[in-house]
Amino acid sequence: MTDTPEVPEGLRPANENPWYILMTLYGEQEGEEIDWELHEKNRRAWNAWAGQGLDDKTKWDVARKYFNGDNSEINGWSSRQVQIQRDFKTRAKSLALPHPKDPVDLSQIEIDGHLVLVAMIVGSDLKLKEAKIARDVCGERS
Repeated sequence: MTDTPEVPEGLRPANENPWYILMTLYGEQEGEEIDWELHEKNRRAWNAWAGQGLDDKTKWDVARKYFNGDNSEINGWSSRQVQIQRDFKTRAKSLALPHPKDPVDLSQIEIDGHLVLVAMIVGSDLKLKEAKIARDVCGERS
């Protein structure tokens, strides 16, 4: 049996945060290199969830800017809702799926790997106050 790593006082493990769980629904970034296939899978689930909180004009603006005009990822909630909710419940246990219009609050958590946010839509504020991230926050693909 392996021990759970200690989290510094005042910080919570990232896997106790519903937004982080949703951002990494299909796996966390481990190791030195970013797994872009894993990120794409996570991003598609996240954007389907986040897209339900955007108005139509914003969806089109985002689709043009980040997805070459293809808004299917952002409009994917109706076709992916049941699976995403099921997968979230499996990982999150008793946590509730956040509302997409609520601020994304990653404050005071400890993330062991990279936090990859490339092309992940945030319809409100993103809070990272006093978060400890072991590797990088990646907001664009290099």
